[in-house]
Amino acid sequence: MSPTRYHLTNEDREKYNDKKIEFRELPVDGAVLSAKGATLRVSSDGTDGWAEIHADGWANPEHTSILTRVINLSENAFRSITPLGDGFLLDWSGKAGRS
Repeated sequence: MSPTRYHLTNEDREKYNDKKIEFRELPVDGAVLSAKGATLRVSSDGTDGWAEIHADGWANPEHTSILTRVINLSENAFRSITPLGDGFLLDWSGKAGRS
């Protein structure tokens, strides 16, 4: 399935692409997920594009990455991202059912 495209500029891409993001209580495929240390990816042609989060799963005890979950973000979710330290936060706590 193709990601939903919406208005994203080159400035959005420069600001957000390949930055660390923490997300809380984000609804994904019928589950509610939270993670720290994921990577925000933004693609734009200067006018429109899409955003997604790449979150790694880990195998213990070696902490070897075993999979990357790609979470496509709606425009509403993308516009809710706020700065957090040297990265970003998407806190969806209490917003269940809204994408």
